[in-house]
Amino acid sequence: MKSNLPVTQVERDYPDTLMLVSTTDVQGRITHCNAAFAEVSGYAADELLGRAHNVVRHPDTPPALFADMWATIGAGRPWCGVLKNRCRNGDHYWVVANVTPVLADGRVVAFMSVRHRPTPQQVHEAEARYARLAQADGAPAPGARRRWPSSPTPALAAGLAAVLVLALAPLGPLAPLRLPLAVAAAVLLLAWFQRRVAGQLRLATVAASRLAACDLATRSNHDLAAPLGPLQQAIWLANLNMRAVVDDVRREIGRIAGAAEEIAQGSRGLSTLAGQQSGDVQVTAVAMEQITRSAEAVADTAREVDAAADEARQTVRRSGQSASAMLTTMASIERATRAAADSIDLMEGIADQTELLAREASVSAARAGEEGIAYAVVAARIGALAHRSRSAANQARALIAACAAHVAEGASRAEAARADADAAAQAVGHVADRQREISTATDEQARGVCEATRAMARLDEAAGENAALAEQSAAAGQALRERAAALARAVAVFRVGA
Repeated sequence: MKSNLPVTQVERDYPDTLMLVSTTDVQGRITHCNAAFAEVSGYAADELLGRAHNVVRHPDTPPALFADMWATIGAGRPWCGVLKNRCRNGDHYWVVANVTPVLADGRVVAFMSVRHRPTPQQVHEAEARYARLAQADGAPAPGARRRWPSSPTPALAAGLAAVLVLALAPLGPLAPLRLPLAVAAAVLLLAWFQRRVAGQLRLATVAASRLAACDLATRSNHDLAAPLGPLQQAIWLANLNMRAVVDDVRREIGRIAGAAEEIAQGSRGLSTLAGQQSGDVQVTAVAMEQITRSAEAVADTAREVDAAADEARQTVRRSGQSASAMLTTMASIERATRAAADSIDLMEGIADQTELLAREASVSAARAGEEGIAYAVVAARIGALAHRSRSAANQARALIAACAAHVAEGASRAEAARADADAAAQAVGHVADRQREISTATDEQARGVCEATRAMARLDEAAGENAALAEQSAAAGQALRERAAALARAVAVFRVGA
């Protein structure tokens, strides 16, 4: 026998209203257990299903009790007794075990056990009984069995017949004559009792036994006018009402199981879609982050270009100012050139006057004869000097004219350069204005992308929460399906059809 050690001898308490329910097959393997049984025993429901029921057997419980139980329920009769069961951690709990065979076509196909908490007096009596059984080396002690009698009607019928004979056979001289009459009446009464009472009592006992064995597929043909007709009707109505309830429960379990499966499938699909959405949002968030960095880089570049454009505009402005200063200088040079030309004109006039004086001096020297030879030489030299002065003045005039032409050309070019500088300054100003607008728009775009990135982060968080909720919903659907399966196992022992 399974020992199930170690044990702690620590009792686990549980409420009086708690019912520990389990069903087993004919080999004693657990096919269903309710949450209360799993909770008190310390096992998970999945750990109990399919295991032998002796997993909760406590080594202090005498083997004789289990032998008596198996002998009773193996014969198709219910059994009741106080048992000490072992928890998973070695603690123990006491139960009043009510084990009922489940019949199908007259055969035992399963066992249903309903346990509840015993009273302290029952526990005390059970401990005393365990001690007696241990001393008797396994022999069942008086009171250990809880079997139903197979048929109480023969003894009851014989007792009624004896009472009737004694009542119809009074003492007196005519007693020998009345005795046969009393016996005949007793026989008739016994026959009537066997037919009208004992037979119906056996039928009622069979119906009640099948009802206790969860067999609701029986039919009843009862007569309300018969002595036990109301009892048979009450048993039949209990059978009928329980059958209706079990049938409705099974239908609702089927609907619940279908709805739970749909919820689980929908939740799994939602979880998958939420996971895909979360992945897409994360990819989009990464792309938005890259766009944000690019927008920020463009904004920085735009600001740098804006600063360069301002510097270029200042440079062009300075170039225009330089061109204006050059024009002023060229104008001054032009005025100086004109003044030099005037001076050259004066020099030419002086040279003309000098040549005229030299000719007049030559004429006067010629008239003077030898005394005027020296004046003639001086006059010749003065004429030569005047001629050279004229030639130099003509060369200077030519140079001044060329210089004036170059100055005029330089002034024209300087004016064109100033015009170009002004146009360039305006163009750079327009470019700077457009660049400033681009910089402002880029800053706004960067802020918008940042807002979009934060929005994507919130969407990612929401997608994660949706995925978590979908997983919770799937888990709830799975739990609902498991509970529906547990309910189906709980009512599977009831037979409502032929």
